[in-house]
Amino acid sequence: MNLKGWCRVKEGENHTVKLTGENIGGYKVEEKRWQGATSTVWRCSCQDGRGRWGQTIAVKVLNPYRDNPLQINQFIKEAKIQGKIFHENVVRVYGIVRKENLLGMLMEYVYGDNLKIVSQTTEIKTDWLIRFFSRLASAIGYLHSRGIVHNDIKPENIIIRKVDRDFKLTDFGFAESLRWWSKKATIQEEPRGIWLLREARV
Repeated sequence: MNLKGWCRVKEGENHTVKLTGENIGGYKVEEKRWQGATSTVWRCSCQDGRGRWGQTIAVKVLNPYRDNPLQINQFIKEAKIQGKIFHENVVRVYGIVRKENLLGMLMEYVYGDNLKIVSQTTEIKTDWLIRFFSRLASAIGYLHSRGIVHNDIKPENIIIRKVDRDFKLTDFGFAESLRWWSKKATIQEEPRGIWLLREARV
């Protein structure tokens, strides 16, 4: 893939990204959910009820001032690693999309708050903690069995779902794939500018 010019902004431009109301990957951007140093996460909904990945998804957009080749490659690496993980406690990544000068990652939307916020606003009981750490250990074991090391597991990267208080691990920005087969992950381009993530079978 040719990455040149994907996320370029001119010197002196306003780096604030305002996407509310925009269409990305067939979904309408509705609300900014989180903003960090390198990226911003938005909630998006399908208006006609025929969304490819369900009614609601999230899009993680690389902040324009992080548009150097190293950051772009790191962002795509993150998407490729997380995109080949199929586990109930890991946020799914569907693909990469470009919109004008922005690069985004299409993801599963999880309705909830991260563990840091939950721990500060909600009483956490012992039996929940026991179940949580048991399932977290299982999820980490799954990742390691696939040759993936997350490298940044912390409360901010664990989302607690409001519907059942189960969790989803996210943010694989520092993750590494250690096994030879991890290089088989491919990106297939679609006509409307979406790069779907697929793991090649051998």
